[in-house]
Amino acid sequence: MSYVRLDKIKSSAHIETFVHSEDLKNGQFVKVGKILEEHGGEAVEVKKATSDAEAEAIVTTVHGVYQNGKDFDITKEVTKAGKAGRVHVIETGNVISFLVPNDKAKEFKAGDNVGIGENGLGIKKADSGDGIGQVQAVEFQPNVGDLVVVRFK
Repeated sequence: MSYVRLDKIKSSAHIETFVHSEDLKNGQFVKVGKILEEHGGEAVEVKKATSDAEAEAIVTTVHGVYQNGKDFDITKEVTKAGKAGRVHVIETGNVISFLVPNDKAKEFKAGDNVGIGENGLGIKKADSGDGIGQVQAVEFQPNVGDLVVVRFK
């Protein structure tokens, strides 16, 4: 499952184009690296975040190619290895919603602190401390599923 909804992001948000050596799903937290000269200096390398401290940006590639309208599932789209994608650098106050499995949605309550999920993908309840953000709400979005709305610290 790889769906994020950008709820409250400044119009002047810091967005980077990236290229990675493996497929990355939306909602993957990453650390931004050096500029990739082989892409004309227009893309940066990213590394999957392994801790809350490394969660500098989040993959938010827009997938607009609907090859088969009936079978298209936005929650399964990925940025393919070697292809350009988009990351938003996280700022305090950003509000982003994350798709969570239906059976996990009830684990989240407004006010809960969250950290990055397993392998840096998505979110989970913070193990200890403040985490990277706080749950604002849990909402249902038709044709997508249960979303946990997070305000970043």
